[in-house]
Amino acid sequence: MKSSATLFSSVCIAALLCLYFIIATNYYFSLGLLPQFFPYDSKRILELFVLMAGLLLLMLTPELRRCYLDLFFSLPLFIRLSCLGILCLGLISSGLAPLPKMALMEVATFACLFFFTFLIACLRLIWQENFDLWALRLFFAAITCYIVYFFWIYIISILLKNAFTQIPGFMNIRVFAHYLAWTLPILLIPLFSKNSRAMLIFVALIALLWWSLFWVESAKALLLAYGAAVMISLVLFKKPAIKPMLVCCTFAFAGFILYSLYFLLIQHFLHGTIALNTMHDSVDVRWKLWKLSWHYIQLHPWLGLGPLHFGYYTNPWASGPSNGYLSIATQWGIPTFLLCLMIGVYSLRKWIRFVKKQDQVQLYFLSLSLFGALFDMLASGILNTPISQLLMVIVIGWMLGIYFGKTKIIKASIYANFLWLICLSAVCALIWLLPPQLSTLTQREVAWHYRHPQAIYFPTYWLQGWINEP
Repeated sequence: MKSSATLFSSVCIAALLCLYFIIATNYYFSLGLLPQFFPYDSKRILELFVLMAGLLLLMLTPELRRCYLDLFFSLPLFIRLSCLGILCLGLISSGLAPLPKMALMEVATFACLFFFTFLIACLRLIWQENFDLWALRLFFAAITCYIVYFFWIYIISILLKNAFTQIPGFMNIRVFAHYLAWTLPILLIPLFSKNSRAMLIFVALIALLWWSLFWVESAKALLLAYGAAVMISLVLFKKPAIKPMLVCCTFAFAGFILYSLYFLLIQHFLHGTIALNTMHDSVDVRWKLWKLSWHYIQLHPWLGLGPLHFGYYTNPWASGPSNGYLSIATQWGIPTFLLCLMIGVYSLRKWIRFVKKQDQVQLYFLSLSLFGALFDMLASGILNTPISQLLMVIVIGWMLGIYFGKTKIIKASIYANFLWLICLSAVCALIWLLPPQLSTLTQREVAWHYRHPQAIYFPTYWLQGWINEP
């Protein structure tokens, strides 16, 4: 029997996450809630609020606290030491960076994301299959609301003969692709569960509409990432993964037909008034950014430029390297990158062996979601956008909870309470650093745009990613 405090905290966290994805993907809601900020900045502010509120609930709920400590101390010792090493290296790099407060804010955010990932894992451990049910409901509620919003804007554009030039609720198609990258396979999980015919039809319809947006122009990195993810899933999991991957390919193909219908054919009949923004120079720009990143790595191999400091040294293309792996190596240093790589490789090996033993369809779809994001990270900033970060901690936390639900949990010692000092310090750092940033954020971004009228915004942490301009 779960305590009332655990139930209350769990419901609050689920509600916060559901509201976040509904509000953050709808300009009407985000502008209504935070009218003084640009929508991208609103997504970041809401993300930080969800992280801090969730971690405070974690620290105030005894059952969650105990589960959290036991879960963390069930990790191998070298993983725990590596996590501590990453934190220490990040703090040292921040202290030596040109703008230490900006770097420290990035470190505090990733520390909160780390703790929130284990919070999600704890919720899965405590609630077991009930967590899966509510997690799927959360995804479907958020995505259904967005699909309704998307097609409402789409139909209005048709009726008013206006150009439909962007993905509603997102500043560009690449950021929307990050949302798709984590969620596309998740929507297919209920098709393999015992549901009524009406529910299966609803699930298939929402999944089909969502997969149709997989084909939006300019999301080339996502297309290639999911092609590679399906292939690696078949290689790793072999015959048991064929049916789930076949379902994914079927929905991708059906989604392409539907996409062709409501973008290509209708665009033709309306004489070109429906056309998504494209970014034809993306490959060339990425190559230039990667070469620049390699140059920075050679100059600062040990501690990097400093967290968030790719955007300190201005270039003509972007305030980030458009590659998650290079982003870590460039800004945090090669030792931090190697520690992250070691943790990632070890964890993936354990997870792959676990999936092969369990042979559950849900695990194949969760693996595909992770593989798709990892491949997409090779050519995008999926590691940095607010929505993607929260989706990342939900998916990885979900996987951790399933894994540790089937393995032995080690009881933490009394000395484990030092974790709460780190967690509380990360939350307090954000509370200390955010108000000065937010008080002048919009004014600074507007002033930057007036100084550079021909330039677009370069988002990383905030909408304007260059941190070296006042």
